[in-house]
Amino acid sequence: MNIATLLGMVAGMTILIWSLFASTPQVGVFFNIPSIGIVLGGTIGAMFVSFPMKDVTRSLRVAMDVFRQEDLPIDTYINQIVELSKQVFAKGTMKMGGALEGQENEFLKDGLQMLVDQRPIDKIREYLQASMQTMYDQGKGEAAVFKSLANYAPAFGLLGTLIGLIAMLQGLGAGGALETIGTGMAVSLITTFYGVILANMIFLPIATKYDKRIEQRTVLMNVIMEGLTLLATRQPPDLVHDRLKAYLPMRKWGGVKSVAAEGQKAAPAGEAKGKAA
Repeated sequence: MNIATLLGMVAGMTILIWSLFASTPQVGVFFNIPSIGIVLGGTIGAMFVSFPMKDVTRSLRVAMDVFRQEDLPIDTYINQIVELSKQVFAKGTMKMGGALEGQENEFLKDGLQMLVDQRPIDKIREYLQASMQTMYDQGKGEAAVFKSLANYAPAFGLLGTLIGLIAMLQGLGAGGALETIGTGMAVSLITTFYGVILANMIFLPIATKYDKRIEQRTVLMNVIMEGLTLLATRQPPDLVHDRLKAYLPMRKWGGVKSVAAEGQKAAPAGEAKGKAA
């Protein structure tokens, strides 16, 4: 988890807790074990009815690390592909075997291996698109679990409120004191409070965060697929540079090395050698 996310969470929780203490001298009214049981029990039960066990298990694993910062240096991959394009433009794809060594990105590694094996470009794109679609569908499925939980939690909070109201009215009908109405209403509304808190502070943020991560991964995979296509057709490095840079927002263009700038740096060295000769 990066520092900005952590600070934002701490600030939000601090303001919420302060508001609870400032709203009433009896803060204990916000803590009710049966209400927590109704919301959590109903939400968890509905989740297992709605989704297969494997989807639930995978989604819970995602929840453990979804706020951890994922390093997706798209500009670094663009620079790497541009460097490969220089080699391919000069020598062809058969000479890229060394690029496979130590390559951690399996998507890029598989694509490079197919290029080295001289697979047809349409088959390479077909494989990469299928892999990208699989990643996208799986990620959206995991995010859908938390979006469903965000819908279930307030609904079961409302159910808990109805249960509390029914019990309170039944007590009044049996000769209960009218003074208990205020206390009973407060306790019955706590379940709705828990449902809203769970939905908007836990489930929806996780789903939104994971949706953003899926978008970033999709952009990276599109960059790699486009780059491999350009490598297969032996496009000039400056064209590869310009095509791939377009996938980044303009504020991040500075992280992509300029092919022209590199050429200008290399030129004086070559001129110096010529003069020395």
